[in-house]
Amino acid sequence: MNKNDMNKLNIRALWLMLLSSSIGAVIITVIVVALYIGISEGVPEELKSTVSWCRTLVLFIVWVYTIVAPLIRYERYRYLFSDEEIRVRQGLWWVTTFVIPIERLHQVEMQSGPLDQVFKFTKIIVTTAGGNGVVRFIEMDKAEE
Repeated sequence: MNKNDMNKLNIRALWLMLLSSSIGAVIITVIVVALYIGISEGVPEELKSTVSWCRTLVLFIVWVYTIVAPLIRYERYRYLFSDEEIRVRQGLWWVTTFVIPIERLHQVEMQSGPLDQVFKFTKIIVTTAGGNGVVRFIEMDKAEE
């Protein structure tokens, strides 16, 4: 079975990933700016431009990552529910695939956080004797099937 046999996520999943990532980036930005304001008073005048440059670089990296990481994750994420197995391919830096045979399932649970509910997604947690597998960003109507 190759990745072409597997389902791609709905485009709304990309928007959810971008929104979630942006919330984290806003929090990091507030912390970095607060730290910069807090330490800038005690920094010698000759180092202020270096500290300012470092702050700008950190924020640039955070925001580029905020935009690029969800795009890569979205493009790489694939899933398949069949009569024999559940298969998920995912990753940002390293792509991993997990396969759970249907006959090994002990429990199937659906969870939706506040943002998931707004975008009408859920995550499916499947439990086997060997552990758990999570299938994220599944549309609620497909998950109920």
